[in-house]
Amino acid sequence: MRKLQRVPLWYFAGAIVGDRSHQEFYQAAVSALKETGKVWSEHVAYPDVQAWESKQNDNVFLRDFRGLRSSKGLVADISMPTTGGGGELEFALNTDIPVCCVYLAGEEAQTRNIRPSPYVLHRATSGTAPNLTVQPYENKEQLEKIVREFAQQELKARPLLAGAYFVLEGPDGAGKTTQWKLVLEHLKQQGYDVLSVREPGGTLLGEEVRNILLNKNVQMTPYAELFLFSSARVQLFEESILPAMHAGKLAVSDRNFLSTNCYQGGGRGMNRSVLHVLNTLATKHTDPDYCLVLDAPGGVLDRRKGSLPKDRIEKEGAGFHDRVRQAYKDFCCELPNAELISIMDGDRELTVDELFQTVKSRIDTFLKDNFREA
Repeated sequence: MRKLQRVPLWYFAGAIVGDRSHQEFYQAAVSALKETGKVWSEHVAYPDVQAWESKQNDNVFLRDFRGLRSSKGLVADISMPTTGGGGELEFALNTDIPVCCVYLAGEEAQTRNIRPSPYVLHRATSGTAPNLTVQPYENKEQLEKIVREFAQQELKARPLLAGAYFVLEGPDGAGKTTQWKLVLEHLKQQGYDVLSVREPGGTLLGEEVRNILLNKNVQMTPYAELFLFSSARVQLFEESILPAMHAGKLAVSDRNFLSTNCYQGGGRGMNRSVLHVLNTLATKHTDPDYCLVLDAPGGVLDRRKGSLPKDRIEKEGAGFHDRVRQAYKDFCCELPNAELISIMDGDRELTVDELFQTVKSRIDTFLKDNFREA
């Protein structure tokens, strides 16, 4: 069986606009982080970062927050007054993401009138941010040493999971289950040790809960429905997904908590904060390494479902399913490493094989870019 070794993902924060005279130090920090892995936000060190951002097709700010959630740790240079980077730093300080803040000290700092952020220094000394360390440096060599030691310490303290967690998602009728089965077969043919799971389901308890949830003759309140989904998810993660990842397997799931966000949150209008808390508890803070969300116009989805027998949720009205589809588009922008794939080529539906070629290519590329052979 082929074994995977995960490539660590780091995040770097610094000033993006205003005084960019500190750029050489940004480049040194990013370079040191890249010795052990990838740096999601390495563009902060680009000489022309604002020009680079203006050419991006997506929301760079939102995308960066997605990357931060998946990062092994954050390094922030707090030497310069910042427009950009402060939001990510504040977010990380209020989570368990390890944070190393650095700032220029010594003669050059005095000459340039550089003073580190008083707020960050207060957080470091007040005990309100146990995940934060702050260290000064006087030159690039010292900075690189600090960053290297931070990265090595975090990799030793919190070893990376060997396995991975992939998800196929999308509204009813998009064809995700068919693609999920094809992906499973493809990965097995590539020699990976694959665990196939579905939500709800994947365990003895989960399959019993699934039968209740989809039974069109069973009536339940929205919160009863939500807690049933969550109970099945807890069992699946503790019994199957997390042990598989620790064993170096590829867990590939047909649906995950994104369905809860879209069906219960988007479709039923349930409180988003409640969903977040339940999903986080159920998954033990585990986001999928990669999530492909299939999409198509509502009319196409309705036609594809046609006169097939419908379960309790599929029987909901058109307005419900329209809200679900829109929620997939919205939440896909927030989930780290999630991509939306249309099953259409203009007005033409892609065949199952045509769609699979796209799905397979995306997954193979993600594996190549984010994992090494162990």
